[in-house]
Parts: sequence; C-alpha cells; structure tokens
Amino acid sequence: MAIPRVDLTYRNIQRYRQIINVFLSYGFGHLIERLDLGTYVDVGRRILRRRPTPFESLGFPQRLRMAFEDLGPTFVKLGQILAMQSTGLPDELLDELSKLHDHATPIPSVVARRTVERTLGQSIEGVFARFDDPPLAAASIAQVHRAALLDGTDVVVKIRRPEIVRIVQTDTNILRDLARLIARHLPELRRYDPIGVVEQLTSTMLKEVDFRHEARNLRVFAANMKEQPGISVPRLHRKLGSEEILVLDFVEGIKISDLDALEEKGHDLPSIARNGTNAILTQVFRDGFFHADPHPGNLFVLDDGSIAPVDFGMMGRLPADLRDELALLMIALVRKDRDGIIAFFERTGGFPDDEAPARFRVDLDEVLDHYHGVPLGELDINSMAGDLFGALNRNDIHPPPELVLLLKTLVMYDALGCRLDPELDLVTEAAPYIKEILARRYSPERLGGLAADAAVDYVDFLRILPRELKGLTNRLRKGRQTLVVRHDGLEDFRHEMERSSNRLTLGLVVGAVVVGSSILLSTGAGPTLWGVSALGLAGFGAAGFASVWLVIGILRSGRL
Repeated sequence: MAIPRVDLTYRNIQRYRQIINVFLSYGFGHLIERLDLGTYVDVGRRILRRRPTPFESLGFPQRLRMAFEDLGPTFVKLGQILAMQSTGLPDELLDELSKLHDHATPIPSVVARRTVERTLGQSIEGVFARFDDPPLAAASIAQVHRAALLDGTDVVVKIRRPEIVRIVQTDTNILRDLARLIARHLPELRRYDPIGVVEQLTSTMLKEVDFRHEARNLRVFAANMKEQPGISVPRLHRKLGSEEILVLDFVEGIKISDLDALEEKGHDLPSIARNGTNAILTQVFRDGFFHADPHPGNLFVLDDGSIAPVDFGMMGRLPADLRDELALLMIALVRKDRDGIIAFFERTGGFPDDEAPARFRVDLDEVLDHYHGVPLGELDINSMAGDLFGALNRNDIHPPPELVLLLKTLVMYDALGCRLDPELDLVTEAAPYIKEILARRYSPERLGGLAADAAVDYVDFLRILPRELKGLTNRLRKGRQTLVVRHDGLEDFRHEMERSSNRLTLGLVVGAVVVGSSILLSTGAGPTLWGVSALGLAGFGAAGFASVWLVIGILRSGRL
C-alpha cells in the first residue's frame, strides 16, 4: 500500500486518523478503502467498518455536511468554497453545503484578555474603558467582544482563537495529500480539480487567520464606498490592530432581514433595497472589489437608513477584462442570445471537448425557452442562474471561480433586495452600469490603444519567428527535439501493477517458507518442541498468518 506522504509528526498522524475516522463514522468507508487509507483507521473501526453506520440512511450531501461540521473550521470553509465557487457539483450537494454553519464554544475570557494584552503590549485597562467578557459571537476562527475605548467610542474587538493557525496549517497539509490521492485513485472526481480546490482553500484560510488581510480589505472597501449613497462602513482602528486582533466601531443597527423591526422603526424598505443594489453594482462594475458574504448577519440598517456591512474576510475580486465579459453575458442573457452566451463561456471557461458546445446549446435552448416571453421586470434571476449553472454542470464547463462567486453573490443580493422591495429588478438597475462599461470598452481611445498593443505584438512575433524556426530545424536535424506524451490513467495501471506484484511476491515467500518448514519438520533439524522442529512450527505459523492477511486483502479489494 502506498503510504500518503504528509508531514508525519505525531500530531499530524493523530489528526489524519481523526479525519479518517470521522468520515468513516458517516458512512464513507468505501472511499477510505479506495484511497488506501486503512493505515490511519483505528483497529476497532477497521474490524467493524463493514457494518452500517447510524447515518447511512441519510443522503450523501447531508452526511458530507455533517462530517465537515464535525471536523472544524478548515473543512467548513472548504464546504463554503465549494458551495460558492463551484458549478460542477450536483445541486443537492451545493444546497447542503450552503447550510454549513461556523460555530464554536467561546474561549475563556481570561484567554481572550491575555491575547489582547500580549498583542497590544499593555493592559486592557490601558486601552479600553470597558471590555465585556461575554462574547457577542464565537466562531471557529475568532470571537467578538464589545468594548469601549478610553474616549468613550463603542467598538468591537475581534480576537483570533489560540492554536487556530497551527490547526489550519495541519489540516491544509493533510487536505493537499488527500487531494493528490483523490486525483490518483478516483478518476471520476478529477474533473472537479481537487488539487486546485485545496490550493484555493489554503490561500483563503491563511488570509482569514491573519486579520491584517481583513484590515486591508476594509480600508480598500471604505475608500471605494466613501461617496456611495446609503452605505456606511465601520471605522477601523488601525493602531490597535494586528494579525491576531481587529478593532472596529460598533455597529448599532437592525439586521437587514428583520423586516418587522425595520418597518416598526419607520424605514423606507424600497429605498434601502435600491441603495444596497446600487452599492453592489458599483462594487462589481466600477471597483471590481465586492463584499462576497452578504448573509443577513453581515448587513445592518442604521438609524438613518444606511446599510452597514460587517465581516470583510471574504471579498471578491473581478479584473477589468472579466467585468467587460460579465457585461456582455448579462446582455446576452437578457436578449436570450444563445451564440453570445456560448461565446462567453468559450472565452472564459473553455469546453472539455469539441462536441461540448453543441451539447451545451441543447441544454441552453431548454433554459432560454423556459423564460421566453417573460417580461424583463418579471425575470427571476435566482431561478435563471440556477438553471444556467445546471446546464454548465451537465456539460462539465467550469467558468473562472471569481465569476462563479460573483454570480452567486449577485443572486444572494437580488433575493435579499426582493424581500425588501418585491418590485426591485436587478437587471434594470444594472443597465446604466453595463452601458458605461460598453461605452468604455468600445471607446476610440481604448480601441486605438488595443490596436497599438497588437501592432507591437505582431512586430515582436515577426522579429523572433525566423530565429525560433531556425532553432527548431536545428534540433530536429540533430535529433535533440523532445516529444512529451501523456497517457491518462497510466498512474492507476502502475498502482495496480505494484499491488499485484506485492501480492505475488508475498505468495512466493509464503510458498518458500512452507517448503522450508516442511523440510525442517521431516528432518527434525534444529531445536525441538514436543519432539517436533520448533523452527518448522514457527515457519508454518508465520506462513499461515501471512496467507490469511493476503486473502483478507484480496477479498477487501473486491477483486479475486
């Protein structure tokens, strides 16, 4: 068996075993076997793993979500990334992963206070006039305490949990190894790019546990939204921040989802909806930097009716070229332009094979026909986006993760806006922003710049072409040109050959031991036990044990 290559410290081995056993308890034993991870399974579980678990009556999506929640912050974030930035997974799984909750038992207040004092280099009393020990909220990465500065300013203090960085590093190292094993042993999952997903997770998690990254996000977001009507960004107290703590002004408001409380306070809900919609459209189309975690607990309405977003750990970025492409996609969707939609995904995601565009067109026709004749104001963005993602999934088309995150974020904002104002139409509100992008895209200045850049590229190409052709012909003439051939699936074949060779070798060794032990028993050579050669008895015992082990291995593999 190929032992997974991971940082094999005692702590990592224990965590590896814990992860495997959690998945085993939720009924994923068949995957553990296919990944050759039996080494990390507890002996008792190894004996009993063929028995059904209490959770096997639940579906795969529910069991996976429950396993992720049991395994802590790294796996919860993995599920959230898959839910927000993937189009290739089944809808039932994406829906279930979107329910993942990040919760944890609060750390003791004495530990929280010690972290703040160590980070700031002075006592709590030297910085805060008041520091509330009971946390406002506790999650697996951090918890939040309310406090007041010496000048009376109400603030919240976000404190990183001790040991969370080590936990994240250990988990991501193990997940990297599991991703390699999945890519090697589960060919049906390779199209989901497990290695790429884990690398993205690693980058995201390392940023989330360093609060300096969130502080930078907040500064950029605040600068972008400074003149935006109806948006209020909490002030960051930079001098009190570090990679372990974050200090912001306390937001005194009503959750944007609490419609009864908003109406009781006399707020104009349609105005709030329009301000929020225009804010997210500005973030997307003008800034290319948007708040990508718009669940109701992260958006508050202040007394003056402005919206105050909180939690800036998860932000989306959209380069200028993707913003242009997004504008073209929205126009194609509104016009139900099949060729425009297909061209968009060909440019941004690519198709898995030459027949994929034709297959996608068939599914796309079905999606667009479903919305044929629907007035623009009655177009259900959420439903249409879901149908489009389903068509992409069925045809194995993977747009850029940034674009998937944006589209799903827009759907969430649209649903939230429609709760506040059922007459709100995201497409109509986006029209001025799209027109501005198109005007800029096709402006004479930009087209002239593109033409100049293309001319420079062509000149460079023509300049180096003769030299490259000469080098190629010289290498061909001297037989020094290398041709690389890739054979998909050869790694699996090699692994099976190694497994078969190991079993064959073990069988030969067992046979040799049996023959040698028979000779010793027949001749009585060596020390004796009850008048029989002790070496011969020991040889037969070892051969019997090895034979049983070999048979069990063959039966467990399901291949005789």
